[in-house]
Amino acid sequence: MKVILDQDIVRNVVLNGGIEVGPKPKDVGLERLRFDGKRLVDLATLQEIWVKQISPEVFELHAVPVEGAQLVAMTYRKRRRLTADPDGTIRLKTPEEMDAEMRRDVELLAKNEYRRRLREWDDLEDRIERLYQLVFMVINYIETGDQSVKSALDALLPDIRDAYPLEEYKDRLTADVKAMKAALETYHQEIASITSRG
Repeated sequence: MKVILDQDIVRNVVLNGGIEVGPKPKDVGLERLRFDGKRLVDLATLQEIWVKQISPEVFELHAVPVEGAQLVAMTYRKRRRLTADPDGTIRLKTPEEMDAEMRRDVELLAKNEYRRRLREWDDLEDRIERLYQLVFMVINYIETGDQSVKSALDALLPDIRDAYPLEEYKDRLTADVKAMKAALETYHQEIASITSRG
């Protein structure tokens, strides 16, 4: 079989020209074939593969050393686990990193679905208006102790607790409040400084 090579990568099979590389392994696509200078190699048969990073998420696999490539202990099936550390070291993601990445992907999908449903529910102004209504109900009950308002809040609270479980939001809200406090302190200091200069 004659082919066009890009380093050891088989790009095309040709009838004329090209390089003779011997018979093609049965049931193997070109994307897995590499030419080591003597014969065609199926990347799926290797336990170590030369890997070159093309972009942050794109890696090129080789059967022989090429410029910029690093030898990685891996199989072809694990190629989607490839990553590069800040120092440029190419390696396979650990199971823990894969789990964390999967959780982030699931959370992103869930967040996007939540936002989609909110858009279908109604517009932003309506949602803000309902939040104002809820805040007013709480203030009204605190000030008056109106039992009818308490009954309405009692009916709402179970769903609110389910929607916003405290254990998931406590740390985030604490961090947000601390950041807001620091920002407001800086703001007030700057306003006081400007006022004093005036």
